[in-house]
Amino acid sequence: MNNKKCNPSVPMDAEFVDELDAIKERRGYSSRAALIRDILSQAISPGDLEDEIARLEDEIDSLEQQKASIEQDIKSKKALLEHKRDQLEEQQEREQSAEEELEEALNTVAAYLAVGDEELDVTVAAQSSVETVLQLEDECDSVDAVLDLAEQRVDDIDPADYLPDSIVASADEQDLADKYNL
Repeated sequence: MNNKKCNPSVPMDAEFVDELDAIKERRGYSSRAALIRDILSQAISPGDLEDEIARLEDEIDSLEQQKASIEQDIKSKKALLEHKRDQLEEQQEREQSAEEELEEALNTVAAYLAVGDEELDVTVAAQSSVETVLQLEDECDSVDAVLDLAEQRVDDIDPADYLPDSIVASADEQDLADKYNL
């Protein structure tokens, strides 16, 4: 190899030459020509650029498909979440309704006991309430258990709130008759 310095046929800007020399020194090249050859060997050819562009476009398409799939999954999960929330709300409403129905039934039985209905077993309204309590209250497995539970409420309720006026009036008349031994 010839170690003579060659003069370029095209004059170079002094600033450019200084910058090139600084890069040459930093990277440890023996000459500017070696640095330039290395830089040019790393340059991408137009064919390489086209391949890179095609690869990037394919990658973008793939990512867009993944994005669409993820968005669809999110929509599905949101719909499922909303459905589960609706189910929970309905279940809570049913439980609340059952609890209210149980309270009403127990209080009705207690009201019949409070007015002294000795024939509770034949009173249709009371039978219905007893059956409701048997269905809704896990602790009650017999009519006697329902009556015991209702008996605990007798002092806490007003029969007029749960019974027809005619039954309450009849009971009040009986209480007066019993009171005055009529």
